[in-house]
This record gives sequence, structure tokens and C-alpha cells, in this order.
Amino acid sequence: MSPCVQRGYFAGQVVLALILSLAQIVVFTLLGIPYGVLFAVAIGFTTLVPYASALTIVLVSVLLALEDPRTGLEVLAAAISVGQVVDQVIQPRLMGRIVGLLCLVPFLWFLLRGKLSGEMKVKGLCLNILVITQGLMGWYMVKSGLVNVPEVSHYRLAAHLSLAFSVFGLAWWMLLDLDKEQDSPSDHNAVSYRPWAIGFLLLLCAQIAYGAFVSGMKAGYGFNTFPMMGDEWKPDGLFGLSPYWKNFVEDKFSVQFIHRWMGTILILGLLGLGWKAYRSGLLSILQTRRMKWVIGLVSVQFLLGVSTILLIVEYQVSLPVIHQLVALFLFAGLLGFIHSLSPKGLEIGK
Repeated sequence: MSPCVQRGYFAGQVVLALILSLAQIVVFTLLGIPYGVLFAVAIGFTTLVPYASALTIVLVSVLLALEDPRTGLEVLAAAISVGQVVDQVIQPRLMGRIVGLLCLVPFLWFLLRGKLSGEMKVKGLCLNILVITQGLMGWYMVKSGLVNVPEVSHYRLAAHLSLAFSVFGLAWWMLLDLDKEQDSPSDHNAVSYRPWAIGFLLLLCAQIAYGAFVSGMKAGYGFNTFPMMGDEWKPDGLFGLSPYWKNFVEDKFSVQFIHRWMGTILILGLLGLGWKAYRSGLLSILQTRRMKWVIGLVSVQFLLGVSTILLIVEYQVSLPVIHQLVALFLFAGLLGFIHSLSPKGLEIGK
């Protein structure tokens, strides 16, 4: 993690500690807790240390309960309630704004100092626009769950996730442009694999969007078998909506069907591309290493996808989160491989 990101993260945590401390002071004062300011500050700033805040809450509650059990319970309930409000409501919004500033402030600093090339100016501007759009889409996505039915639209969820991957992808590409790693010479014929890699990247992007559809529609809670869906390869109830195009985006089990077989095509295609590229002997050391990462990651991702289908009922949060995280790693790996096959990447190896 870069020093800039570390400082931004720490600054965000300090701000959260201040907010939590102030909120606790107000609540403890209203409750008439003895030494309320001292206890509130202690609980607030121990959040900077993992698990220390929880231990502090318990310790303070026990100490007060020795004098008055009711006061101890009031402090315990108040501290937990305020902590949940900060963690679930304030923290996501605050950290989102800090991420935006981490992108905007360095860009403006380097821009005003004349340190950016024309290409980097355009990419930096696009990156900041994407970050702002991502924030607006996050608000719009959450807003959809606050009207009538408390559920987030799967369209907005997919758009929010796709924008997040776009922000990461552009930032990662810019970082790769700045990478000065020297590579062994590679054959210019290796660039012939670039269109195939780009095609699989587009397929991966579609697969990620369909993953958001599956999550938003809760389509993973049916047909928890693989490779067949129940006892059939294609259940009769699939693709039954009219007009027909709605089956691809609104029928949850048709969406699951598409998602599982799109993933199968993706792993088979990337394994085939990797085998052909490696056997050709055209790839440089860097390109070979990045191709191996892609093959390894897509294999792990496929196994995680199958595991999620089979075990989603038992692991409703952990498996989908890991599955999504590895999708990000695969996205980064495939971008890195494509970048190494670009004309600029080939020139570095000469």
C-alpha cells in the first residue's frame, strides 16, 4: 500500500474516532454517566486498535456496574448503539469521500506543478470523473432500496459494481504505464494474442455484471447443484418471460444459467489461450509470468464459483465476498497481461 493511501486511511480512522468520541460524549452526558467524557474519549480512540474498543466498552461497563448495575447496562447499550450508527451509517460515506479526495488531491497537485504528460492529464481527468460518477451511483443505488420495497435494484447494483471495476481498471492501467520493470525481448508476433485477451476481458466484464445480477436478484438460492441445474441441464422453466429479452436480465434463474455457463466458457477459453500462447514460445518472461497468474486466478475463481453455487446457503456472505474479490484480482491480472502485449509493452522489452 502506498504511503499516500496509508496516510489517507489513517486520517479517515482518526476522523471516525473523533466522531465516535463526540457522539459518545453527548450520549453519556445526557445519561448522566460519571466521568462520561473520559470514558467516551477512551472508547472512541481505542477504535484505532483492532478489538481494543470492544474490550474498553466491556471494561468500562463492568467498572460502572460494580457501583450501579443499571448504569453499567446503560453505558454498554449506549456505546454499542452509537458504535453501530458510526460503523454502518457514517463510516461508509466518510471513507467514500476520502477515497475521492485521495484521487483528486494528488491529481491537482501534479497538474499544477506541471508533472503530468498530456496522456496522463486525460487519464487522470477520466479517473476523477469515474470516481465522482461512482459516488453518485452509490447514492442512487441505495436510494432505490428506500422506496416501497427495501431492496436494491439489481440494475443499479451491477452499474455500481461495474463503475468500481472501471475506477480500479483505469488506475491500475495508469500504474502499469509508470512501471519501469525491464523485460526480456519478446517476439512482435506475440501481439496477435492481444485481441483474444481483450475479448476475454470483455467476457469477464459481462460475467462480473451478471454476478451482480445474481446477487441482486438472489438467484443463487435456487438450483444449488453443478454442472446440472437440479436433474436437468436446462430446466423447462428457464427463458419463459415475454418479451424474450427480459429473460437475460429479469428472470433470476435464467440469469443464473447464463452466469454459470459464461464462467465455464471463460475458464475454458483462457486455459486454451494460455496453452497456445505458452506453447508458441513467443511470449517474453514478463508476459509468461502474467499469463500464468491469469490461468491460476481464473482456475481459483471457477472453483469458488462452483463452491458458491453448492454452499451458498451455509456461507451466505463469506463465499460471495471472496468470489468477488478474486474476480477483481483476475480482472487486474488480465489487464496486466493485455498491457504487456501492447506496443508500449513490447518496446520496453527491446
